[in-house]
Amino acid sequence: MTASRIGAKLLALPLVILLARGLGPDGFGRWALIMSLVVVLASVADGGFQTVTVRDLAAGPERTGSYFRKTLKARLVLSVLAALGLMAWGLVAGREAGAAWPYILGGLLLFPEAVLRAGQAVFNARERMDITSGLSLAQSLATTLVVGGVVWLGLGLGGALGSLVVVNLAAAGIMVWWLMPFLRGGEVEPKSTWRLFTTAFPYGLMALLAILYFRVDVIMLAGMRGTGEAGQYNAAYRLFEAGLIIPAALTGALFPLMSRQLAALEKSKLAASFSQAVKFLVVLALPAAVACTFYSGWLTELLFGPDYGQAGRVLIVLSWSWLFFFINAPVGNLLAASDLMPRIVPWAAANTGLNIVLNLWLIPRYGPVGAALATLASEIVALAVQLFFVHRILSMWPPMFGLLIKPALASVVLLGFFLLATAKDVTPILSLLLGLVVYSGVLVVVGGLNREDRRLLSMVLPRRGGDW
Repeated sequence: MTASRIGAKLLALPLVILLARGLGPDGFGRWALIMSLVVVLASVADGGFQTVTVRDLAAGPERTGSYFRKTLKARLVLSVLAALGLMAWGLVAGREAGAAWPYILGGLLLFPEAVLRAGQAVFNARERMDITSGLSLAQSLATTLVVGGVVWLGLGLGGALGSLVVVNLAAAGIMVWWLMPFLRGGEVEPKSTWRLFTTAFPYGLMALLAILYFRVDVIMLAGMRGTGEAGQYNAAYRLFEAGLIIPAALTGALFPLMSRQLAALEKSKLAASFSQAVKFLVVLALPAAVACTFYSGWLTELLFGPDYGQAGRVLIVLSWSWLFFFINAPVGNLLAASDLMPRIVPWAAANTGLNIVLNLWLIPRYGPVGAALATLASEIVALAVQLFFVHRILSMWPPMFGLLIKPALASVVLLGFFLLATAKDVTPILSLLLGLVVYSGVLVVVGGLNREDRRLLSMVLPRRGGDW
């Protein structure tokens, strides 16, 4: 599953570049707005069934066929309502620009998405992640090739959305074909469709909060400042999002280890695993943020073209959010392994509300940079709240200063190097390569990585015959 998520992100990056260059900031902003609305509404139409299906069918796989049909019926009904809402939005919002049809195509995307999510939940419950991961990678590759090819041929936003509908319908058909052997026969699910929905609703609410947190900025930018500025923000955000592959991969590999340590009440070992993961991620996040402070403009222009001048400034702010996202990733592992998740829900709702309020205040004043500042501030608050729960789990405060000090010292040296390099007009690629050498050298000198950190990596990296 981790491999498929990383692969999907990597396969999507060329498509993002093609869309940004082929559609321009305004068209790319419209694409980002519609995709954000589709993701939010798909989460609403999912109704929380994703989590509940895995939970229920893992314990009773003999009910798979009946359970799937009942939950899929509920998902499709919710998808109809969500699609009608999106199309109504398009008729109102797109009337002035004469562009209501992209929202209609966006509404059609909700139906294959409902089938895909229902199928993924069944496969995950039956511990066939190999099927869901393979289909996810194949779908990502097809999307990049087909949609990217359509944009490259100059068929615009309509061609991109129409081809995406075709790819997703084909993926949903393949999903159903693979599902058929799992759906035949079996026992009847005793719960009614309505009862299943009411059981799943709290899980759906939590998922919706998470989706809103990551997507609301694009929606609000498009509404308050126009799709052009939404496109500028989305270009920077796609690069920022690509950086999140690293903490997702490491924490995904560490989650079973940390879960075992917490279940065995080995709190000293759990604290050590948590601290080492945080330090390792900080070692990666800090130099990336420093480098983006100097070279974001060069990078966004290189990838997306000269029309994306604002995207560089947005990426500078978002790159400092990496630090807090990276630290929050191991924190999320601790919370997921504990029994404190229900107590986190109100705080998650409050933090999503804070993000919306900050966007309302900052976007009119600073545009896309304001949306990035809202993300940075919300992540800082989220970390402060979550560290309180970490204290409850570990019965101690994590030594954040000790974990940060050595990577911070190496980053200060790197900052000085980049100041000198820019003053001497050293080319960006050469500066970044030399900066990596400088940072790594200082980190070794100050003892930023030690034997315990290498032992942590040996636990999560593949090994053969005892060797790395």
